[in-house]
Amino acid sequence: MTQKQLMAVAALAVSILTFTGLVRADSAVVVNPNNGHSYQRKDTALTWDAAKTACASLSAHLATSTSQSENDWINTNMANGVPIWLGGTDAVKEGTWQWITGETWDYQNWAPQEPNNAGGEDFLMMNFPGKPAGSWNDYGGPGSYSTKTEPYLCEWDLQTTCDKDCPAPFVVNQFWTTAYGPAAANVILTKSNFLACTSSSYALCYYSGVPPLPCTVSKSDPTVANCLCVVESGASYVDINSIRNTEAYIETIRTCGLDGSSCNHLGNTSLGVIAPVCDYLQAGAKGITPMDPKSELISTFSNVPVGDYQLGQTDCSPAPYAGCMTASCTFELDGNGNKTGNANCECPIYIGHYQVGQNDVSCDAGSGYVWSAAYSPNPIKLPVLLSPKQ
Repeated sequence: MTQKQLMAVAALAVSILTFTGLVRADSAVVVNPNNGHSYQRKDTALTWDAAKTACASLSAHLATSTSQSENDWINTNMANGVPIWLGGTDAVKEGTWQWITGETWDYQNWAPQEPNNAGGEDFLMMNFPGKPAGSWNDYGGPGSYSTKTEPYLCEWDLQTTCDKDCPAPFVVNQFWTTAYGPAAANVILTKSNFLACTSSSYALCYYSGVPPLPCTVSKSDPTVANCLCVVESGASYVDINSIRNTEAYIETIRTCGLDGSSCNHLGNTSLGVIAPVCDYLQAGAKGITPMDPKSELISTFSNVPVGDYQLGQTDCSPAPYAGCMTASCTFELDGNGNKTGNANCECPIYIGHYQVGQNDVSCDAGSGYVWSAAYSPNPIKLPVLLSPKQ
């Protein structure tokens, strides 16, 4: 890594320490020449859940060991016999182990008589005392109530990282940004949560389709909804609690505060401080936004009217819905390759209370469909309608 990149990593680590007090590096960042990934061992003992969050705070993830060669390299170069958490868990379904990155679980290196789920063990660790070097053990649990703490290993899927406007590495923000849920829940608590931005193009998914229709649950990934959204330009708002890019979220709360009140926001657009997340909405020379390496534009919020369709609200009981704020979108093209004025957006599905931005609709969007929605425990009165795009 270059000196600038190392400084960026250090600066980001300091910012996380300020907010959480969790992160203290004990090893250097080391590149595995076999796969080009970077790793760093942290010797502050944390629970598995806290370690997962701490790695995500650095735009990394708990390390995954998906082959014998990678496992040997990790133990020799990073663990060296030290017990460490890795990014594997069977908390979702007992006995069904999976990597938090979604990689295929087709390699394992369990120690003899492991995993044994003794007392309800849900998380993967390497080098349990008395077990063979580099072997695995299930440990800690049940679930998020685990009090077992260990050092842990973070992994970046690229050799480099940066502190701003980074198209990669992209790590999904797994923080519970409010008491009501993570970024994917699209929770708004106050007007200051809506950060004021301007971009050359954004996807307006609040209307749940074109015309107002529900989103389609992906057949290949039931945790994602495919939403057809209107393309707009100019002023829009980003919910600080729903920033899906971890680096963008950390930069933004560092500058704007946890509630966004120190930056231009829906309640006050004259503070003179532009939220860092606004930079992540602008596509670069290659047409990709820094928010997500797959995105040509990003879903944000505005109340620009679409035709004669007007904002409304229907309160719904807990059920699956699409949290489209800061979702990755691409321009819809017609048969001649021309932009149609709409965008295809991939929105994470979350289960909880929510509000649909239409009046008098059924909360049941129908089999195979979900609404694009958000949740405001104390509904926020929106300002007058903005002018439609000319």
